Amino acid sequence: MLETLWRLGPPSVREVQQLCAQKKGQPTCTTVQTILYRLETKEAARRVKKIGNTHILATALSPIAARRPLIDEPVLR
Repeated sequence: MLETLWRLGPPSVREVQQLCAQKKGQPTCTTVQTILYRLETKEAARRVKKIGNTHILATALSPIAARRPLIDEPVLR
């Protein structure tokens, strides 16, 4: 989902949903909205403006910063 935000720039929830629908089937708009709001709670995304009832979101992380925890943490099995 973050890759979609990086690619589109600051998109609306509907724009993200439409792009995801082309790739992975047909997720509902509320499902995409829930995922984006959870990313916002984890401080990986943020709302940049609101137009009517539509929120425009942007990433709060760069692609490198998003992958850094995966690289820095050792895998224990």
